[in-house]
Amino acid sequence: MLLRWFDSREAVALAKIVVEELHTKFPPGSVLDLGKLTRPKDLKKFEQILERIFAFAKEKQLNFYIKSRFLNTLMWELKDRGYSETFVKRLIETITLRL
Repeated sequence: MLLRWFDSREAVALAKIVVEELHTKFPPGSVLDLGKLTRPKDLKKFEQILERIFAFAKEKQLNFYIKSRFLNTLMWELKDRGYSETFVKRLIETITLRL
């Protein structure tokens, strides 16, 4: 039971999948900015990605450690892919508030 509390494999895998989706749909340097998504089609794609994260968190009832691992993996994967510091910070803040 205690070891399950530290098992963050699913959350880390989801973070990598989310980054891959973001990279495919909104490559670094594109017009992706949380405040500037003006096209409804782009906004819908972005909202689908966020909803996937929130559905996972609700289904798995993530504890503090797993949330931290998820957010840390997401942050570093996005930075490694070349996303701006501002975008990464705002995205992590947005997700953190709803987890």
